[in-house]
Amino acid sequence: MEGTPIIPGPIGPIGPAGPAGPVGADGANGLDGAPGPAGAQGPAGPAGADGANGINGLDGAPGVDGATGPQGPAGPTGPAGADAAAGIVTPFAAADLTAGILTITHNLGERFVEVAVWDDSGQRLRPSRVIAVDDATLTVDLAVFSVTGTWHYKIYP
Repeated sequence: MEGTPIIPGPIGPIGPAGPAGPVGADGANGLDGAPGPAGAQGPAGPAGADGANGINGLDGAPGVDGATGPQGPAGPTGPAGADAAAGIVTPFAAADLTAGILTITHNLGERFVEVAVWDDSGQRLRPSRVIAVDDATLTVDLAVFSVTGTWHYKIYP
């Protein structure tokens, strides 16, 4: 057709997209980076527990005795002693009794004192009665006993 001009027609619609192509291969790994700076130092940990005590050491040798010190001053003079001194065992016999009563002058300055009595065999006896006459004298009733030989008494303040 010669001589006829060609008139293009309208453009048709766009067709659908084609299928996706295959995934490409991984690329090569890159180079390592430079090291980073050091981190800050952490806090100190708690203190550990104390250890057990060690055993005691041996005792040392005894020291040398020191020199004797000077004599101290004399003490005061004590009080005058009693006729029948306290705590001293005093002998007596039947001839020392008056109607079975033993009178003891102790001069201890105390009215109420104790007395113990032993017969000639060493047996301790309980008098029938003990009377505190005054601060220096007491009487002991031994009338129920048969006093023979040497007996003894002791005064306790």
